[in-house]
Amino acid sequence: MSMNDALYASLPLPIFLTIECTRCIIYVSDKTPGSGPLRLAVLLPNILALGPLRDDYRGAGERPYTIVLYNVLVLLVHKEAVRLGFEAIRSSHGSLAGSVQDCELFCKTIFGQKDSSHQNIPMSYHAVELPSKLRFGYYLSDGMMESSPACKRAVLETVSALRKQGHQCIEFTSPLNASAMEVFLGLTSSDGYKKMLSHLDSDPMEDSLFLVTLGPRLPSFVCKLACWIAKTFLGDSLFPRFFSLAREKSVLEFTDFTDQRNKVAAAWYEQVWDKYGFDGIIAPVQSLPVIPHGGATYLSVLAAATITYNVIDSPVGTIPVTRVNSDTDNLSTDFVVGASGRSKMFETRMYLGKNPVYDPKAMEGWRGIVVP
Repeated sequence: MSMNDALYASLPLPIFLTIECTRCIIYVSDKTPGSGPLRLAVLLPNILALGPLRDDYRGAGERPYTIVLYNVLVLLVHKEAVRLGFEAIRSSHGSLAGSVQDCELFCKTIFGQKDSSHQNIPMSYHAVELPSKLRFGYYLSDGMMESSPACKRAVLETVSALRKQGHQCIEFTSPLNASAMEVFLGLTSSDGYKKMLSHLDSDPMEDSLFLVTLGPRLPSFVCKLACWIAKTFLGDSLFPRFFSLAREKSVLEFTDFTDQRNKVAAAWYEQVWDKYGFDGIIAPVQSLPVIPHGGATYLSVLAAATITYNVIDSPVGTIPVTRVNSDTDNLSTDFVVGASGRSKMFETRMYLGKNPVYDPKAMEGWRGIVVP
């Protein structure tokens, strides 16, 4: 890395680190990434920064991961993700903003700029006149894991507020989330995560990557045995469906999954956007609110809720809507893990046992997140 690259990376770094730190959770030691001094270093430029970089637009814990310093450095220095050359799931970068007005300012600034790879047409910003009444679709669960009561309430409160303003909100079933997750796992694990993990050198791997990268590190017969046990004895048909795909693949398999990706994207437009004519979709960003350190070690699959939109390459914004309330956000008495084909193993870890990850009393005051 040259000196110029180092300076370029170090100056905006604290601001971009606010993607995982917000004002409401910055002082909670076991939920906020980093140490006390690091949180202070993140908070100070977050207060002083101007414009679209002023705040954490996505809210605390859109992903249940700790700060990924290395990924941010690579993003800033190389303008790419850690897997250079991997384009099967393409990434897009947006602004972190404190308001819609800041997002608009950001768009006015960058729209029309030439793409360094010359893949996008440089279109200048133009204001869009929206109709007075919009048509929104919403769903409360992705069908793979039951959303927590807090996240459901965040969606319903948003829907209620929109309806009061005269907008139409229609509940629908998200039809392709599991298929999108299969495509995502099939493509991203094609090299056994070798390139992604090669950047670590002697550094320890982030805990949330344990389950993700476990499959390629195990002999195939062990993976098959684990899938058989999960389905036969634990009654979970979704876990083996995903876990069996986390392995190295041939070029033929890779192109087959790429074809499946295109078919899933086309089906989503046909079965959702075109069928219902929605102007937008409202849904939980993940099944749980922000979770404590270590909570994602065996629950990295929570990312499945937004992986759908990565696969179909649809823009997404994240807005904090409400906070966890221990009086209203408890599980219903008739809740059954693994019902309707959901993952029994993941839901057990999320909601049951001596130390469930979802605990409304311990999470009192935490943010619930909605993806519009």
